Amino acid sequence: LGLSLTYTSDGTKKRYLLLFLAYSLVNILIGGRGALGALLMFFIWYYSLSHKLNIVILGILAIIALDILLWAFSFSIRQADAEEYLSLNEAISIFLHSQGISFAVFDRSRDFLDYPTLAYIQSIVPGSSTIYSLFSGVSLKPQDVSFASYMSYNLNPFLFVSGFGLGWTLLGDLYLFGGRTYLGMGLLSFIFGFACSFIERKSSSSMFCKVLVYSIFMRFVLLPRAGLNTIIPFIIYVYVIHSMFVYFFIANKEEKENL
Repeated sequence: LGLSLTYTSDGTKKRYLLLFLAYSLVNILIGGRGALGALLMFFIWYYSLSHKLNIVILGILAIIALDILLWAFSFSIRQADAEEYLSLNEAISIFLHSQGISFAVFDRSRDFLDYPTLAYIQSIVPGSSTIYSLFSGVSLKPQDVSFASYMSYNLNPFLFVSGFGLGWTLLGDLYLFGGRTYLGMGLLSFIFGFACSFIERKSSSSMFCKVLVYSIFMRFVLLPRAGLNTIIPFIIYVYVIHSMFVYFFIANKEEKENL
């Protein structure tokens, strides 16, 4: 998606956006409303790149997007399993109330002092736990390499092995990497926000940054219910794929045109 929105024609861009919309609609049928919600925000943001939006229009679009999201979610398998019909007003009320779960997860994450070291490394360096397991011969379990799995396992190991979990939040990462202090958390929050702002501003002059902004947007808006391990390794993947694309397609195309 990032490559197509950066390097292709307007017609191709529209086709890729339609394909991505179709993917998100299919995803919501199995109960994954996060992807569609992120996509609706992506469309609003993408539209704002070429059109000026005031705060009133933005608020109206956000309300419409929320209504569409909850309406579509009413047809999902997860909602069908609940065996309970909810009106749109009830669905909106429950949705807004349930957003506090992110703060609840962060609150419980502070109860543990001995998170595994590998979880810190794995959040930044993709594949580090696999490399460690290969060279050490130690068989690692999910709770050995993930903050979220470690917390869920220690809170209730019986529910954890049955497939339940609490997820994670970016707040937990910032707190732990900030030395478990709110001062450190605030400093890292500022650095993280500055880095995001820098990448977005740089995207107007750097093709890689433009690809990166398009590519990580969906993951970025889901960070309140995810962690750094969903975005930092992904940035590395985007860099590698973009470099390969430039080398094999852009450079070769320019070389042929010069012959």
